[in-house]
Amino acid sequence: MRLILCIDRDNDFGEKAGVESPVIGRRKNLSAAQKLIMTDPEDSDANTLFAAIREYDILRSQGESVAIALLCGSRNVGRESDDRVREQLDSLLARLKPTSVILFDDGAEDEALSPVIESRVRVDRKVRVIVQQNVRIESFYYMLKNVLMKDRARKKVMIPLAMACITWAVAAFAGRPEIGTGAIVFLIGLTLLIWAFHLENLVITMGKDMRNAVHSGAISIYLYLFALVVLVIGIVNGYALSNGIDVVDYRAMEFVRTSHWYYIGAIWLVLFGRALDNYLRQDRRDHTLWPLSMALFSAGFLLNGAIGLAEFTLGYRRSNLLEVFWSIVIAAFIVGVGIVGHSYIKEHTSQILPSEDWRF
Repeated sequence: MRLILCIDRDNDFGEKAGVESPVIGRRKNLSAAQKLIMTDPEDSDANTLFAAIREYDILRSQGESVAIALLCGSRNVGRESDDRVREQLDSLLARLKPTSVILFDDGAEDEALSPVIESRVRVDRKVRVIVQQNVRIESFYYMLKNVLMKDRARKKVMIPLAMACITWAVAAFAGRPEIGTGAIVFLIGLTLLIWAFHLENLVITMGKDMRNAVHSGAISIYLYLFALVVLVIGIVNGYALSNGIDVVDYRAMEFVRTSHWYYIGAIWLVLFGRALDNYLRQDRRDHTLWPLSMALFSAGFLLNGAIGLAEFTLGYRRSNLLEVFWSIVIAAFIVGVGIVGHSYIKEHTSQILPSEDWRF
């Protein structure tokens, strides 16, 4: 038996039409597609499912044994949605035992799950369903507006853009628009870094922690504010020390080299604040603080050595290679101390009970 599989990674069927997945069988899938198209006629997931149903009808008319199913992820696209699709897929394959799959999707976001599916069952064909649109400028504007109206897309695009505009406006009012330009480049780079390493959830969690800390009077809020001050000082210091350099790439390297320890210190203050709150308020010992601290400091020395080597290679600075060597050695030593220290602390602190509970 061959399975026609349709994937909705961001769970539009569930969020908009109240459809619970997995959806198995032609009748149930047709009902799900009709519910979504009636709720949102412009949603491409409904068109994808209609295309899958059409493929099902064609194969059935040719006498082939075939089944159809819809799997939905979660609104929180990423690990949460992929885990949900993976669990449904394993259950579906165990139930239907198909020999192969025809995969339907409507874009690159759903196609990201192809490796997961291919690792479990043979995929005969992948069908990308693209809804035809009018190519006029008005249609393009309308589609772009609809995309930005989605909550997830709006937060990813509009918030960084708004921050960049506000930053440049403040710098322009202060008579230093060049600072605003540099700050905008920094914000864009920081946003791209967060997207690249999938740190969105970490940033959201930090924001929630700060809000909860304000309401509960937690100690971590003061450390978070101090970390923000350290971060601003690092940016100002890096700009001041690299301002007189005319070569762009040399100026960028000097900016990072003279300010990266401030960023590492700010991150460490945030980690320490969370660990301290967990211990004082919930009696939870965070054994990850030590290895994370060592990893941060090791990364700082590695970055310092890498920039020094780059400046020496490009002839920007008469740097001593011995400085680069010692930076790498110190970084490796810190990593070793972190590994050994983590094992020692985890083993011994679990055996020691405090004689007096002074936490509050």
